[in-house]
Amino acid sequence: LRRQRQMCIRDRVMALKNRKVLIIIGGGISAYKSLDLIRLLKKNGAEVKTVLTRSGKEFVTPLSISTLTKSKTFDFGAPVFLFEYIASDI
Repeated sequence: LRRQRQMCIRDRVMALKNRKVLIIIGGGISAYKSLDLIRLLKKNGAEVKTVLTRSGKEFVTPLSISTLTKSKTFDFGAPVFLFEYIASDI
């Protein structure tokens, strides 16, 4: 049973390898938890892109997100089109 559980965990981790994940961070207490989620996804090999809403900026900063993702964070206050940002690496 223990070996099966270890294999299951390994399969889940491998499922994230080289996956692209888009996280949209809105305002709310869960914005803080998004930083942990980004860290765990990156640790397991996922490529993470983030979008930060205006209200999300009240809880986390674009710098902290960019540091974790090692890529720029789209900010709704910036004069960039969202679809161009998302499609830039597809």
